Amino acid sequence: DGRVLRSGDDPPELRYVNLNASMHFERLVAKCHAVVLAGGTLSPVPALLRDLFPTVKQDRVVRFSCGHIVDAGRFQCLALGRGPSGLPLNLEASKRATDDQRDELGRVLRNAVRIVPGGVVCFVPSHRFVGELMSRWRSTG
Repeated sequence: DGRVLRSGDDPPELRYVNLNASMHFERLVAKCHAVVLAGGTLSPVPALLRDLFPTVKQDRVVRFSCGHIVDAGRFQCLALGRGPSGLPLNLEASKRATDDQRDELGRVLRNAVRIVPGGVVCFVPSHRFVGELMSRWRSTG
């Protein structure tokens, strides 16, 4: 259960993405006394548990949740169509590799951290993309 994804043109890149992690987790569960999943964005948990551990009986699953630690009044989510220079933001996988998009996203974040007390949290789609952004921003200052 997976997909082969093609991205880029020079050079083109092929990646295999496993869409069914349960077979890997099933082997892990068989060898372990306990498996702990910890994270902040694992919802919806019942569906995740069903997908990762289809052979584990629900009475063997113990869940603990702390709820949100950030008060709803201190939280805002924004969607931007354009960056500070007026460039349309398009962070689709095929478009986000351009320096213009990376630079514009950098300007958005730089402006946000200047005005938001206590900092910001920015979610990006992958560790790889974070690395690409950081590399670009370090090279351009």
